[in-house]
Amino acid sequence: IDECTVFPCLDNEVCTNTPGSYICACSPEIELNGIFCVGIDECTADPCGAQGTCTNTPGSYTSNCNPGFEFSGTTYIDIDECTDDPCVAQRTCTNIAGSFTCACSPGFEFDVVTCVDIDECTADPCGAQGKCTNTPGSYTCVCNPGFEFSETTCIDIDECTGWPCGINEDCTNTPGSFTCACIPGFELNGRICIDIDECTADPCGAQGICTNKIGSYTCSCNPGFEFSGTTCIDIDECTGWPCGINEDCTNTPGSFTCACIPGFELNGRICIAIV
Repeated sequence: IDECTVFPCLDNEVCTNTPGSYICACSPEIELNGIFCVGIDECTADPCGAQGTCTNTPGSYTSNCNPGFEFSGTTYIDIDECTDDPCVAQRTCTNIAGSFTCACSPGFEFDVVTCVDIDECTADPCGAQGKCTNTPGSYTCVCNPGFEFSETTCIDIDECTGWPCGINEDCTNTPGSFTCACIPGFELNGRICIDIDECTADPCGAQGICTNKIGSYTCSCNPGFEFSGTTCIDIDECTGWPCGINEDCTNTPGSFTCACIPGFELNGRICIAIV
């Protein structure tokens, strides 16, 4: 006999027929409490988390998400509102827990109710050497000849890095341009720099022989003279005291002389006291 057909069990129980009898057990999601089967309160485990409200039901539970959250699996997760691009033009969306914020994009600023373009040109970012043109969210610089845009403004181009000058010329960078000039020892002849023959000006003087070199000259000084700066000058041999005891040294152009000091006279090659 299937006793379960007349459902002999209590509320919240499931009847199972057995040979000659039957057994009663708690239904799913129901637990035994003493001798009675009572519903399990799933909400005690806080399945919805901090972002939802749990309501226990017979054998289960329901949940209501807080604004900005949605149910996923067994709990609530934040809704990324920015995926639907809720912000108006020229704004950047930032997702936050349960909501989102909108901020003006770079190059724009908030004006009462909307984001408006910032006119960067009012701050003259290109400087005196460029023309500024405002664009949505930014600006452009058209630099003057000899200048180039670098990061935020117009800067001078150093034309000398490309060496635009000729042979034997020095390049000097100037704002927006450059100049070329002959290097020392050269002079302009037409459009080229040629060597100056410095010897034509007799820089060594009467006591030296001048030899012209490319861009310069050398002096071969006569005996008793030495090169100093740009010419040949007399060597003061007396500074090395070449004379003997009881002698005075007198420097002369290119040489020197020795003479006995007063009270002495020359005797052979030495000065002796006058008796």
